Amino acid sequence: METTTTTTPPTVGWNDILTQPSTGSGVDPSSMIERTRNLKFDANDYSRFKDIGKDKPDDKPAPTAPLVGDKCRNCHKPGAKLKCSVCKKAAYCARACQASDWKFHKRTCKKPEDPKKDAGPPRRPPTTESPSKPVSTSSSSSSKTTSAAKKTSSGESKVVVKDTELDGQVRGYKNGLPYFHRELSEEEQNLIGDIAPKRVDAPPAPATSNNEGSAWNAAGTFEERNYTKWAKDKLNDLYNGTTFGDGKFLGKFKTPESYSGDASVCFVRGTKRFLFDFNFKLPFEVSVDGGETYKGSFQMNDISNDQDFEISFSLKKKPKSASENEELTSFISDNLKEQAVFIISTFMQEFQSL
Repeated sequence: METTTTTTPPTVGWNDILTQPSTGSGVDPSSMIERTRNLKFDANDYSRFKDIGKDKPDDKPAPTAPLVGDKCRNCHKPGAKLKCSVCKKAAYCARACQASDWKFHKRTCKKPEDPKKDAGPPRRPPTTESPSKPVSTSSSSSSKTTSAAKKTSSGESKVVVKDTELDGQVRGYKNGLPYFHRELSEEEQNLIGDIAPKRVDAPPAPATSNNEGSAWNAAGTFEERNYTKWAKDKLNDLYNGTTFGDGKFLGKFKTPESYSGDASVCFVRGTKRFLFDFNFKLPFEVSVDGGETYKGSFQMNDISNDQDFEISFSLKKKPKSASENEELTSFISDNLKEQAVFIISTFMQEFQSL
């Protein structure tokens, strides 16, 4: 007779056999190890954790509090908490609803009026007693004279009396305006003194200095006058046509050309100073014994009152003979150049005599 054995498949998850306490007095560790080796389960099976975190059947969600607030004016949802900043009445659930409804709400939106304060019972105006009027005597009435008569609407004439005794004491009486006036005592008048406006005479004009400056420059401050045109004209007159001879050579200057620079007279601290600084080209001609003529020019640089001149010359055509060329060069560089410098000293003397 065959016996059938049924094997129970291993349970997936926790094994209840391992968790049961031993009924015997002692526990065999080796048997426990063998039993755990016989258990078979898949380590990647996470289905045993599917019930973790589930709420118990008796757990119920906490009741939510009902929304408190008005209904939204635009979408009519309850719980609207935003109020219109103008009328404080219209409620909205969101800014978008307020912006959407503004084109309709602005027609009726008004700022609430402030509550009127209770003024209370009306107060009685304070009553003041009129001062008693002095009784005019016959002697005082005789000193009053009638100044004008005004007719009232009823036709009766009203006499306006002017008191002559108040003249000189009361000011502003005629126009009805207050006038505060107090006469100064003799002691106060002596203390203040004479406060009447006095004529102020103009101060005397300062004496003009003898530094030959302008009339306004009496203090001798810096002043400059331009003499460039006069200096150029003077140099042209001194150079043009001037001749100088030495032996068989005769030199003649022509009108200077290509001017650059200026000349001026300055007044500094009461001292008159003559300043000039020019660069120009000075043409000349040199004839030998009335025969052949050689043309050239001096380049006059740094012609100034410092007298530190830089002068050079050049010839357009040189003599063929070497000896004659040496003699001509010596005449121009020594004698004719010295004459050109002498004319500059003459110009300085005439310039400083202005």
